[in-house]
Amino acid sequence: MKKIAIVGGSATGKTTLHKELEVVFEGNSDVVFVHESARQFFTENPDKINFSLGVQEKILELVFENERKAVGKNPRLIVTDTSALEVMFYTKVQGDEMGAAHLLNRLESYIRTYDKFLLMNSVDVEFNNDAVRLEDKNTRDRIHQMLVDYYNYNQLKFELIVGTIPERRTKVVDIINTYLKNE
Repeated sequence: MKKIAIVGGSATGKTTLHKELEVVFEGNSDVVFVHESARQFFTENPDKINFSLGVQEKILELVFENERKAVGKNPRLIVTDTSALEVMFYTKVQGDEMGAAHLLNRLESYIRTYDKFLLMNSVDVEFNNDAVRLEDKNTRDRIHQMLVDYYNYNQLKFELIVGTIPERRTKVVDIINTYLKNE
């Protein structure tokens, strides 16, 4: 079983792409899609839309739970809308270095469960927020750079996905099909 994560800052097209991929692979039991846990948490808890350590810990627990459920379906490939790592960066970008270190300590070994990170380029898609995610463009760009730096420093496999949403979909469909052929 392999796991890839579609990652990036806010409003980079992750969820849009994830939904389109679900349509492409609908009915294929070899691929299981895990929706964004932060979006799920904020939708269920609209009074708690913030990046505090306590909220990010709850989101991290939801990530673990949602990904465990996906593993239980025994697919050949799991595709997640974001990864467990983002909670740490959203805490860090708010200036809570101790909280970010605490979260990193909790998930450091878990990060290795991802086989590859597909990082959405932050400049190809117009920045538009929605009712659930309210970050600004500066936060998005800072998260993007933190992800690049972390992946490079820790020698994690990642690929920058560029282009329009249809171009990204084509590229990621090819990546998924390659994983399915090689698994």
